[in-house]
Amino acid sequence: RMGGETPELALDPVPQDASTKRLSECLKRIGDEL
Repeated sequence: RMGGETPELALDPVPQDASTKRLSECLKRIGDEL
């Protein structure tokens, strides 16, 4: 179920997976550092 067969996820910019949320936080941190 981790595939991209869910259009709802594509429409919603907020990820519902903890791993995705963590990745988002990491990217935010990197953006701040840069």
